[in-house]
Amino acid sequence: MLINVLDVNLQKVAFLSNDVPGLPNYYDDEFHEYRDQGAATFKFTVKKVINNKLQSYARFLNGQSYFSFQIDGNDYLMTPASEQAIHETSEEISFFCVSLDRELMSEQANPLVNTSSHNIQWYFDQMGLISNTQITIGINEVSNLTRTINYDGQETKLARLISVIGNFDAEFEFITKLNNDGSLDSVTLNIYKENDGLDIQGVGKKRDDVRLIFGENIQAVERDVSTEGFLNATTVTGADNLSWKSASFSYTNDDGVEEFYKRAGDNTAYAPLSAKIYPAQLSKDKDDIWTRIDFTTEYKNVNDMWAYAVRQFKQYAYHQVTYTVTPSSKLVNAEIGDGPPLAKGDTVIIQDNNYIGIDGNVGLLLSARVSEKIVSETHPENNKLIFSNFKKQQSEASADIQAIVNQLVDAATPYIGSISTTNGTQFKNGTGSTTLSAHIYKGSATTETIADSYEWSKDGTVVANAQTITVDASGVVDKAVYSFKATVGGKVVGSQSVTITNVDDGIAGKTSYTHVAYANSADGTDGFTTVYPNLNLLKNTKSQSYTSTGTAENISSNTYPLDGVIADILNKPLTITYNYAITNSSGTWSGTIRPTYGLGGTNQSVSNANLSGTHKETITLAGVGFNSYRIVTSGLPAGTTVTITNLKVEFGSIATPYMPSVTEVKTSDYPSYIGTYSDDKISDSTKSTDYTWSLIRGNDGVSPINLIIESSNGYQFKNNIINTTFTAILYQNNKEIDSDGTKFAYIWSKTNSDGTVDTAWNLAHQTSRKSITITNSDVWQRATFDCTAEPLN
Repeated sequence: MLINVLDVNLQKVAFLSNDVPGLPNYYDDEFHEYRDQGAATFKFTVKKVINNKLQSYARFLNGQSYFSFQIDGNDYLMTPASEQAIHETSEEISFFCVSLDRELMSEQANPLVNTSSHNIQWYFDQMGLISNTQITIGINEVSNLTRTINYDGQETKLARLISVIGNFDAEFEFITKLNNDGSLDSVTLNIYKENDGLDIQGVGKKRDDVRLIFGENIQAVERDVSTEGFLNATTVTGADNLSWKSASFSYTNDDGVEEFYKRAGDNTAYAPLSAKIYPAQLSKDKDDIWTRIDFTTEYKNVNDMWAYAVRQFKQYAYHQVTYTVTPSSKLVNAEIGDGPPLAKGDTVIIQDNNYIGIDGNVGLLLSARVSEKIVSETHPENNKLIFSNFKKQQSEASADIQAIVNQLVDAATPYIGSISTTNGTQFKNGTGSTTLSAHIYKGSATTETIADSYEWSKDGTVVANAQTITVDASGVVDKAVYSFKATVGGKVVGSQSVTITNVDDGIAGKTSYTHVAYANSADGTDGFTTVYPNLNLLKNTKSQSYTSTGTAENISSNTYPLDGVIADILNKPLTITYNYAITNSSGTWSGTIRPTYGLGGTNQSVSNANLSGTHKETITLAGVGFNSYRIVTSGLPAGTTVTITNLKVEFGSIATPYMPSVTEVKTSDYPSYIGTYSDDKISDSTKSTDYTWSLIRGNDGVSPINLIIESSNGYQFKNNIINTTFTAILYQNNKEIDSDGTKFAYIWSKTNSDGTVDTAWNLAHQTSRKSITITNSDVWQRATFDCTAEPLN
């Protein structure tokens, strides 16, 4: 995943990624998405100090940072928020972020005195809940409803927003859209009618194509039963003490059994099936089997009051059951069924044969809904889906009510919809046709149920009332979604959809690949490469020349020192590359060029007809006798000059662009720009114009500052030299800056020859000076001295 780091103005300044070489990594990440709060959270940690050096990207990670990224095709903009939004140590920095506007989370909504019924938009505007944000309302399924709502105290705008939407019996989600560069484009608030466990879905989709089965695609099912809020009798009062006593209502389930009722002349509504399953055993009156909770509402007609009572019964008249599903390692992020990965709010079927049902039968089959999704890239073992069962029909039951229980179980078993095709779902070049057939199955039944009627729609518009339809390619431009609804007993019991595509040359329906390239210029033309360069294992390799003394074997006097420990390169693939050019040659001759003295490698054939070229090979060393290497030539006439440029030895079998060694490299040597694009081809384009380019190290338009260390007496103690002075010099735009040492602090550190940090030396030599004196007592055989420059406040 590529994380865009944005500044306080929501402009991209840096990247984080565990997949793209050269970018800072993140770890201990955990992404949560919550259905009820319409929000997501994301926590992660980034190393800010590596090899005892404060990294340059750390300056972009602070309390003003925002982060944007994409998961499962959805965009997210995250804001550090919570009691511990940022936790920082000397080595790393951690963020806890929320996908909500800071104003929503922090600003207070004031009390509201109101005596009239208004629509939901009026409440948003009256209390300024989103008027000063970049949030706009998209879908609003309750726009035609009105409510009378009052608020006595203060609360955050987010809490008030959730409360207002809840008063309209609705649920919601925020949809973020990012620009191509990762900056914010828009945030949309979608409001849906509240899921009723039957026909109304709310947030998410009804995934009839998905069945989660213990032992197949889930590893464990945990069941928690809650009786909080339980009731099976209620009296509802409307606005201005409106009474429903004279009204009569009845709710009958799919099996024709009266499940809820309110009789005329009685102020109380009852849920009789619930009372038989969960009677009030400790009541003084043995005939009083009811558990009653009353409600005062702002509804102004008795029909709305009855609808409210039915919703309360559906929610609380049966025990509330929450399931935690531990998925297989690939389920959370993988495409499933006929569609994408599961998302918050999606409704699916869960089956586990290790549970005993309330009817005494073995096996659990229920409709469940994703209430929370947890994803971790660096710890995928923590991935989770948390489901809630809105049927609320699982509990213990006594033997004398088996008939009632069987009715409830059957009512809770949904129909599974499916679509069969005669010629697939993809047309090419506008030709062909396919026949779509609708099918429904009750629960796990293998025998198809024939519905009373079927209704087919194309992109939401009804096109046919039949079980089977034929779709012609001529009627599909790019793509179209065909869906059906099956009706039994006057009720829609099953549905399913399929996307039909019409493509040219078969380019659709393939996997999308993200391509990454690197360059030194903003248009990608300078130093373009699709492979991030490795550092050189040899020093002093940019260019060296040698003159042959004759056709016998000649060994160059100049060396290429190994910039590292010899043992580190043994028994590992090493790739050698270099360019060669031969001048001052005469006559007809042939010979060879070869790196030698332990580096090994094969001869590069050269001749008077082959005076320049590039050499590449991969070798593995079993033993090395020297810590520096030379060039050997053979067969070249005396006076012939051989120039070797861009000699590079690197780990691996892939040659990457030339780079200096670890002690020679400067920030300016690395690629400054990263380019990305996506298509359905696995190979990377070599055209820089195909990529969108951005600065890797911050979009601040400032030229990088390079630091070099100069020594007064070289870098080796010998003979009578017993000390040297190191001086840190900063360059920007090829000019020295801070020559008087007043604008930057210079922090020096030492690493011993065995790679350990010399903590005692660092503590004894803490300084902010540009120059420091090193004596021979500071070095045993070998030591590395580093300097970091930090701007003074």
